[in-house]
Amino acid sequence: MTPGTYTTNPLTVSLNDALAGATIYYTLDGSTPTTNSLVYNAPITLTATTTVTAMAFKSGYAPSLTLSGQFVIPLIAATPVITPRRAAIPGLSR
Repeated sequence: MTPGTYTTNPLTVSLNDALAGATIYYTLDGSTPTTNSLVYNAPITLTATTTVTAMAFKSGYAPSLTLSGQFVIPLIAATPVITPRRAAIPGLSR
C-alpha cells in the first residue's frame, strides 16, 4: 500500500525489501529506524494517521535508504442520535 489518504479504518500496510534475508526495522513516529526499532514480520495495522519509516539491514551490506510515508486516516465522528423526550408541563395532564 502506498502512502496517502484512505477512508478504510483500520488500514493494513505491508513492507518488503528486494534483498533476500534482509531484516526490515520500522518506526511509527517518523523517527529513523535502527536495529533497536520494531522488527517487521507481519502487516502493520493502522487506526489513525501515522508516519511509517522503514530501513532494511543485512549483515555484510550497508543499510538501505530510509523510506518514509504518511498514511492519513481521517477521523470519522459518530453521528449522534437524538431522541426527543416529552416535556412535563406543570398543571397540564395528558
